[in-house]
Amino acid sequence: MKRQTGRRALRGFSIVELMVSTTISLIMFGVIIELFASNKEAYRLQEGASVLNENARFAVAHLQFYMRLADHWGGIEPVNVSVDAGVPAPSFIDVTVTECDGDNVISNVGFRGFDSVNTDLPLPLNCMGNNYEPNTDAFFIRYGVSHEHGRVITDESDPVANGVPVMPNSTDGETPVLSSYVSGAEGDGIWLRTVLGRRSVIFENSDLADLPSDVYSAGDPDPVAVTNYRYQAMLYYIRSCEYPETTGTATLCDSTDDSIPTLVRLTLNPDLSFDEEVIVSGVENMQLLYGVDDSGDFVADRYDVAEDIDDASNWSNVVSVRVSLIVANLERDNTVNDTKTYYVLDSTWQPPAEGRNFRRSQYDFTVQIRNMTRA
Repeated sequence: MKRQTGRRALRGFSIVELMVSTTISLIMFGVIIELFASNKEAYRLQEGASVLNENARFAVAHLQFYMRLADHWGGIEPVNVSVDAGVPAPSFIDVTVTECDGDNVISNVGFRGFDSVNTDLPLPLNCMGNNYEPNTDAFFIRYGVSHEHGRVITDESDPVANGVPVMPNSTDGETPVLSSYVSGAEGDGIWLRTVLGRRSVIFENSDLADLPSDVYSAGDPDPVAVTNYRYQAMLYYIRSCEYPETTGTATLCDSTDDSIPTLVRLTLNPDLSFDEEVIVSGVENMQLLYGVDDSGDFVADRYDVAEDIDDASNWSNVVSVRVSLIVANLERDNTVNDTKTYYVLDSTWQPPAEGRNFRRSQYDFTVQIRNMTRA
């Protein structure tokens, strides 16, 4: 009896017991894995929402900053700013794409908008080529940049970084840009020469000595009342992809690239080419309305679309800009089916079918173009 009891005590699990315990273990593991997966998905979406908010805030702050620079001609009214006849038309960085229209790049009009189009892009939108996201607005800003906002030269062949023009080396950042620098090899590009209280001229550096005598005199090339500024032009628009890949056409968005709409800008370089750079990813739409001052009190009396201002040749009276942005989360959320109609100023917009699984927000703001509202 004792021997039989001992054998029974040493008996292992039965097949049924093993199957039950294995099933319970699998259920527990499944619950744990599901918990980890759901937590990871929640973290991914939360991180995407944070990126969305941060991108939107940066886009608004960036546009506000650069829009306020428009029309800075060293204290000279635009009507007293002229373009020298020797200024050449800039070219796009990709020679396969039609160049931007020189009149839209080199101009004394500090701010110039373009209404959204679907096909047959007008100048200068055709210099965007296949990169342009249809039915979104675009705009040019132009201004003269003072020396203290210029970067120190490290490599003369380096393209302009972040839209900041190349300026001469200086330890204090305040040394004025002298005529000897402007007309030299390091001063290649387009400049603005301002005679305080009188007028300004936009010119190419090689033509400095040929400017009218009231603007430049070889006997006194750098009088106190004269300041040299780098001329800057930037074109902002929505690109249909974030980064064009080298597998297709390296500079154009095509079927091999991502489909992330992105706010980008073309920045005029000293060699008169354009450098295309990403500003904010996930910006799907940008619409603008322009505040026109009819009464001369530097306050917008009404807001028009770009076409109406073109017809009236009224850009010199634009004192503010209303901007509407649609910014999307970069992370797909399959719990979302965004079929909402967004009212973006003078138009409406709906997410495309392939983009409805993304969370997005609309941001509306108004920018006072301070250089156009000076008394």
